[in-house]
Amino acid sequence: MKWRDLPLEIQEKMLCRQAEQNEGCSDPEVFINSVRSPISEKGFMWSRTIEGADFWSAVLNSQDYNVFYNIYPKTKNNYGNRIRRNRPQPIWI
Repeated sequence: MKWRDLPLEIQEKMLCRQAEQNEGCSDPEVFINSVRSPISEKGFMWSRTIEGADFWSAVLNSQDYNVFYNIYPKTKNNYGNRIRRNRPQPIWI
């Protein structure tokens, strides 16, 4: 599993959990290097999230995105806002 292959909603939630456990700091580079980065590598402690380790294992190891979307249903414009805002706009827009 690679960071770029994850849906934006999942990336955003991972960055949120990373910030919660790392004094407000989030850095996608940590997950680009290793999508399962633990707290010791500036990721986060999977078991200490409100979702728990089993949730993240299902999402990342089994790639069962339904587990994620059952808790965080897709709605129009509720995902990827922070990630997209930080990406440069293509020149043709």
